[in-house]
Amino acid sequence: MFLHEVETCIAQREDFAFETTLAGRGYLKLISHLRADGWRVELIYLALPSMEMSKLRVAERVAHGGHNIPVADIERRFARSLGNLFNTFSAQVDACRCFMNSDATPELVFEQQGEVRNVVHTQHYQHLLKEAAL
Repeated sequence: MFLHEVETCIAQREDFAFETTLAGRGYLKLISHLRADGWRVELIYLALPSMEMSKLRVAERVAHGGHNIPVADIERRFARSLGNLFNTFSAQVDACRCFMNSDATPELVFEQQGEVRNVVHTQHYQHLLKEAAL
């Protein structure tokens, strides 16, 4: 269903957005295709400071009727997602913004266009690099 909706938006040249963990690299081909076809691709990444907070957010979502993600999946995906953000996806889109989403108001960590990354919040940035094991 989801992929069909994306394909429909692309065919009709309608703007669209979708959510992903960036734990895999599967969307790189789509991003490349879209950019080659004249689309502007922007990435907004909402980071959490730790795997533990990610687990707590999932538990809170489940308590409110949302879907679960197994703890093993969170543990496997957390650092990989950050690594994909820093090393791959941020340079493949037209514009990337990463926010720390640990409080009521997300804080901008960095912005990037192409290979040019502007770090806005050094402490959060260094922390996320550490969490990504980079």
